[in-house]
Amino acid sequence: MTASQAATGAFDGMLVEIEGRLLGKSRVQGRSVVLDLQSGHQAFRAILHGARQDLMFDRLQPNSLLRLKGVCVADPAFTENLTSFALLLRSSEDMGIVAGPPWWDTRHLVEGGFALVILLMAAVFIYFRAEQWRMSAVAEERSRMAREIHDTLAQSFAGIVLQLESALHGPRSDVESAPVAMALNMARQSRREAHRSIAALRTLHTDQSLENMLRKVLRPLISESHVKLSIASHGTPQRLSGEAEGQILRIAQEAVANAIQHAMASRISVRLVFEERKLGMEVEDDGRGFEVSTAPAFEDGHFGITGMRERAASMNAHLTITSADHGTKVTLVVPIPPRRMQLWKLAPPWTQRIGQPLRSWLSR
Repeated sequence: MTASQAATGAFDGMLVEIEGRLLGKSRVQGRSVVLDLQSGHQAFRAILHGARQDLMFDRLQPNSLLRLKGVCVADPAFTENLTSFALLLRSSEDMGIVAGPPWWDTRHLVEGGFALVILLMAAVFIYFRAEQWRMSAVAEERSRMAREIHDTLAQSFAGIVLQLESALHGPRSDVESAPVAMALNMARQSRREAHRSIAALRTLHTDQSLENMLRKVLRPLISESHVKLSIASHGTPQRLSGEAEGQILRIAQEAVANAIQHAMASRISVRLVFEERKLGMEVEDDGRGFEVSTAPAFEDGHFGITGMRERAASMNAHLTITSADHGTKVTLVVPIPPRRMQLWKLAPPWTQRIGQPLRSWLSR
């Protein structure tokens, strides 16, 4: 029988059997146990008089599903006008536990949710701490590489240059001097490339903006010339990955070096344009132009333009070079990936206080 059927009053005074979920339990004057139950949308009571109340009372857990057998009554003396009917049980044997309380009750849900929040916060903090460790290791490795290049390759090229200059100034014919002069130019170029690599590596592990990094690596290139260099930035600056910023610096270095060495430029302008999803960089000079389609390539012993194109392709960027009689323009368009959502900024203030001990432990 259902509780809704018993509530009609048609079974008043009859022995019935009903299932219901326990909402609460109480003792009345130490002689009776009153159980408040719910079956569907119908609430009712079960009342037990007599022995073994304590044992039965302790076994019952809220939200347990019970099967009860007793006399159905609608007398207000038993219902107290709180329910439509009540069941009068003869003994504890008239009550059986069908199922215990579900694991997803309010208390367990709150505890589980709190534990999940703590685990999520710990995972986020550990992730960003690991990212910090990774970036620190990358910066340390770049610094080490810069020192190695300076102490080995750069110094070796400097020594080769001195030896070739000495050999070139000795008594030799023009035919004998030509290979030495070519080797000297190649050694000087390699030494300049080594110094550019050192400058780029040492600049990348700083927190400077891309504009300031460009100033730092490009100013030394014009220190021994009369070229006027201007660097400007437009839009809202955005940080790119360390790899992408490194490639941008090397492309700018190569473009400026080419303008000084080959185009004999007097003015060079570098312009950064930040947009929502892309970065544009323009390097423009007023020097002698050249035919882009017939420019020396890798096969001819020149690596500049080929290297610039390879660096652009490595970060899915688009590189274009246009040149006329009175100047050359190098344009680089770099896609900017969407920013990762900073989840910690969405957290309520109280989570900052909870996470402070964990952050202190992770920062040791």
